[in-house]
Amino acid sequence: LKLQFLYFIDMANRYVARFRSLSKVAPENGIVLFGDSDVQHWRDEGKLPGWGVFCGVNGARMEDMADFVEEMVTVLKPRAVVAVGGENDIAEINTVPEKAVQRFVEVLATHGVPLLILGCKPEPCTRALWPLYLEYDDVQRAAVDTHPTATFLDFWYMKNEKLYSHDELHLSKKGYDEWNTRVAETLQEMGIEV
Repeated sequence: LKLQFLYFIDMANRYVARFRSLSKVAPENGIVLFGDSDVQHWRDEGKLPGWGVFCGVNGARMEDMADFVEEMVTVLKPRAVVAVGGENDIAEINTVPEKAVQRFVEVLATHGVPLLILGCKPEPCTRALWPLYLEYDDVQRAAVDTHPTATFLDFWYMKNEKLYSHDELHLSKKGYDEWNTRVAETLQEMGIEV
């Protein structure tokens, strides 16, 4: 148990360091796409929207994102944040990261930064985790209700396997096209120019 705890501390430090290095090259006042490998693959698939400021780290957990969000807001001064994360927490420890989500949302609310949280997607290879994903989406919705300019975007309808890459975990180009459309429309509905 102690070794596992030290592993998580080491991994968290690496993720925060990676987020920190990404934030050094990102412009201020952008729409920050902040999260885990889904954001990383968004860029790698060549589908990162031109209006997005990339800040994604493979393997990042919501816990890592919550640890870095204050610094990210201070350094980047984003006009909005699109957040993707939490599925790694569930996969690693089989628990919904409720406190991390609340902490993450509270920081953005305190700074008055509009937030769009992208819900879990029903990845073909994680079918056993879907009940926890649905529980996590409920936690995210509840956290969004505490932030005056936050929105939760549900992607649970994305069950078509053609929307996923060969690893059945990350989105395909077609899946990211769907994200781009829905995210841009939702940001505009929130009054955020893209």
